[in-house]
Amino acid sequence: GTTTAEQREAVALLYADLKDYAAAQSLMNALIRESPREPRLRLYLATIVARAGDRGATLAALEEARKLGPSAVDRQRMAFLHQDFKDYGPARDLLDGLIAESPGDLSVRLDRASLAAQTRDVPGGLEHLAAARALKPGPEERRRMAALYRDLGELGLARAMIDALIAESPASPGLLFERASLAVRSGDRAAALAALAAAHESGPGLEERRRIASFYQELKEYGEARGVL
Repeated sequence: GTTTAEQREAVALLYADLKDYAAAQSLMNALIRESPREPRLRLYLATIVARAGDRGATLAALEEARKLGPSAVDRQRMAFLHQDFKDYGPARDLLDGLIAESPGDLSVRLDRASLAAQTRDVPGGLEHLAAARALKPGPEERRRMAALYRDLGELGLARAMIDALIAESPASPGLLFERASLAVRSGDRAAALAALAAAHESGPGLEERRRIASFYQELKEYGEARGVL
């Protein structure tokens, strides 16, 4: 039987998942010819050619999508693709436009802070993270914020956020590992070892034990590394 446009979209994206980018691009271009005013299809095309590593085709598809009046969700995805190719100006413009429209959108604030961290705009990053904190972020958002504070060089703020999360979930190996990483970056070996010991005692899975052992090896604590595995 005949396939719908939605089914052909799904097939194109499946080809991209299988890294058959030529087939994926061909299918998506056919869909665009049928619906040339649909910005979502241009964004799908941009995603496919971005995964193929074609910067020029990605930016061209994003420009075509921009002209077609994309939704807020699509514009946020467009900003991510621009940022991924270090095309920071358009990414900044898209995110700033979204913030102007919806200043209480936490995910956009965090994306904007991420862009600031990537471009070494420390004041801008801190401004957007402060706005994000006022929006009552949940644990996963706060964990991302801690990583952004770290990337901005604000290790004290990152540590305070991770410590608050550990107080809420003291048996989280991932959080304890992040605490150890921050301690190493701060030059606090004792705190790093304490966090790694706590992570080991929290019942980590195999992959987490491997990470803990790797960190012990980095600290030249070879006996502890063997004990973890």
